[in-house]
Amino acid sequence: MKNILFRLLFLISLFSSVRLAYAQEELKKNEIQPVKNNPLEEFKTKKSMYSAWKFPVDAIYNLTALTSHITTLYPDSTVKIIQKNGTPILQDIFSVGAVFTPNDPNVELTGDNRVVSRFDWYEVDSIYVPYIYVRHHDSTEVNESKIAVVDTLLIQFFKFSQLEKGDFMDQSETEIYMKPKNWTLDLLGSNNSAYEIKVPLTSNDTTPRPDSSGWITKGKLIALPPGFHIDSDDESFFLNYTNSFAFGLSFKPMLENNIGDTLEALNGSSIKNKLNYFGYYGYTNNTVPVLQTKYINNAWFVPSSLAPGDTVNSWHNSIPGNAYESDRYISYAVHITCCPANVDELNGTLDFKSFPNPVSKHHHLQTDFNLVNSGVVRIELRDQLGRILQTVADEYYAAGKHSLEVNVSNLANGIYQYTIQVGNAITSQKISIVD
Repeated sequence: MKNILFRLLFLISLFSSVRLAYAQEELKKNEIQPVKNNPLEEFKTKKSMYSAWKFPVDAIYNLTALTSHITTLYPDSTVKIIQKNGTPILQDIFSVGAVFTPNDPNVELTGDNRVVSRFDWYEVDSIYVPYIYVRHHDSTEVNESKIAVVDTLLIQFFKFSQLEKGDFMDQSETEIYMKPKNWTLDLLGSNNSAYEIKVPLTSNDTTPRPDSSGWITKGKLIALPPGFHIDSDDESFFLNYTNSFAFGLSFKPMLENNIGDTLEALNGSSIKNKLNYFGYYGYTNNTVPVLQTKYINNAWFVPSSLAPGDTVNSWHNSIPGNAYESDRYISYAVHITCCPANVDELNGTLDFKSFPNPVSKHHHLQTDFNLVNSGVVRIELRDQLGRILQTVADEYYAAGKHSLEVNVSNLANGIYQYTIQVGNAITSQKISIVD
């Protein structure tokens, strides 16, 4: 259980289970409905897992059990959803987002197992998000003429300079997070983003109303402008997270609503004063906590209590998903292209990769290499001054694939040069050793 250092005051909340612990209120999210399908799974198959697609929530799945859910986005807390038991609950979440760093070792263990070092720059080409979009209104009358209703999905993209990093205490551990520096209700987003796109939502984007087993979701692929470059992390022992990328989602309806209007009736009753609405596919961790004490891949949420610019127990604008009693995540994929991450080619005679990076002193650094032609391979581990600390290999290898394990337990935490030479060709990589 998470010991939360803040208190959120909801009138009636989608996150409706509140209890007292350690003299602090903790928040727990109850599902509205399970979803019928997750288009992210189909998307992975259809896209044949291009080597740079990353699925951050998959990494969490490797460590604990998650519960999936759909949560609606709407910029007004006076509209409601009628639950299965007939009880109305007011809309709470105005905006959501996520921050991504590719060097989280949990991310490296999923997908295509591509290792991206914190010292590698990368570019973000696109993101993919599962969603629901239910339309109760396809047209409206303006000056006695019918026009099509076009709602808007606002997507903002952020780099390190537009994000804030912070931490909070979770029992005896310090957890870290990142989120946008600001969020305003007038903009339904931040006034300081690296890039923003407004996606029109029409009848072509519609998903069905939920039935007894839940919603049916679709997926949306959003392309970023060419060359959306993310810098590598600072070349120091400490993680500074300058290689962070983030995005946020908000829904802006075309039609104005009135107090008491209804987004959805999950009990099947007829809806009066119906509204178009948008929702995201999310997860809640109600089982084994996955503490975020070093690497950052977290979601953030803008609840109605903070949307007007208020501060609740030191939280302002938004709340990181790992700060709730049960960790919250949103489902998405990010496509990156980057320089060869821990992979190099020497004059077409050899290609190699070393992983994991950073590597713990309690594990071995593995080097895989493939020789086109047989020859002498020399591999050395050096300090930052160029001094040889360990000769990993210096011998003749036949053509083909080879694998070596390097014991780094006797080395201090820090950054080292990993040098590989074949014939007259030589290259080096930076390897980070941590506890």
